[in-house]
Amino acid sequence: MLTHPLKTFIKAKNDDIGLHIQIPSFAEILNAANQNRGDLKLAHKTLDYQVQNLKLQRSLAVPDLSIGVEYDKAGGAGYDYSGISLSSDVPVFNRNQGELKAAKIQISQAEVNDSLQTNMVQNQVEGAYLKLINYKSQYDLTDMNYSSDLDQMGKSAIDNYKKQLISLLDFLDQMRSYTEAKAGLIDAKTNYFNAIQNINYQVGTTIIK
Repeated sequence: MLTHPLKTFIKAKNDDIGLHIQIPSFAEILNAANQNRGDLKLAHKTLDYQVQNLKLQRSLAVPDLSIGVEYDKAGGAGYDYSGISLSSDVPVFNRNQGELKAAKIQISQAEVNDSLQTNMVQNQVEGAYLKLINYKSQYDLTDMNYSSDLDQMGKSAIDNYKKQLISLLDFLDQMRSYTEAKAGLIDAKTNYFNAIQNINYQVGTTIIK
């Protein structure tokens, strides 16, 4: 903390921990998103379920025939009756066509939803990745000693003003330059840090630590 008889200036902490990192390739990040995004997993599972449902409905389309033997002993002068009975739980001529049609429609809907969800995830991850690369490039352009140089500039302005080596107008001008540059550096770090967190959010796991 830098002090002045009339004012107190807050010195921002220079913390670069976790910012000097290797960014995975877009293919790696997208692959991680495809494996970890809950909404995408749900879309895949729904499609798998509908495919299995169609297989079930096709199996039910084959009639389950039951064969039975009938015998009736007639009284008096009549003849005894014997025969064979057939029964089915699915109408032979219908063959579960209604459920089969519904299952096929549900698969088509699930395929469309799966495709839309896949494209949405890819677009979200791509947008977040481009922002991350952009903010990383801006941050990497900053010299490692830039923050400490700014702090030294602020301290020098205060010392020179105390010693009356510069006027109040010059002091205020130098401090304005210092605070603007410091704020720009803080913004660059903040944007880069938030871009890292956004990538992790879009992927559904902490791929960048």
